Amino acid sequence: MGYLNGYRLSEGFKTGIIYMENEFSRVDQPVVVKIFEDGRFEARIPMWYPKIVEMDLNNQWLSFYIEPGQALGLVIDWRVFRKNEKPEAIQFNGPLADINRNRYSIPIFKTDPEWVTRQAVKADPVEFKRKRLKSGMTRAGYWIQFCSIIMRMKNKKLWLMQN
Repeated sequence: MGYLNGYRLSEGFKTGIIYMENEFSRVDQPVVVKIFEDGRFEARIPMWYPKIVEMDLNNQWLSFYIEPGQALGLVIDWRVFRKNEKPEAIQFNGPLADINRNRYSIPIFKTDPEWVTRQAVKADPVEFKRKRLKSGMTRAGYWIQFCSIIMRMKNKKLWLMQN
């Protein structure tokens, strides 16, 4: 759930979309985000495991971390965000707010899928795999790094609450 501060119905869009992919079945499950006239928005995201999801609001993209059974509140300064998609224009609320605020400080290894395809076609399969693993740009490697950071943040929060 969230709020687009500065949204006007006259902008011509009333919905957004969250692109969900089940990593196990490889089936896409797009979720419609309903935007109300006053700028509030909401969506129910079917989930079985924690995930970073991407949301498209009128061709403006943002991503966030969400876990099954958790609610995340977003307040987006729409006037700023629609111009440059800056994470500073997003205020996160709820139990996963700290993780989402700190997520942008984690180095993300983005890979151009077309580049990967070109490299895979022209390279020896064993050499291609070796280079991918050496570079650390694997989805599993990224998730291991991301999950370890999340666990450290959660453990630190528990320690602070106990002391």
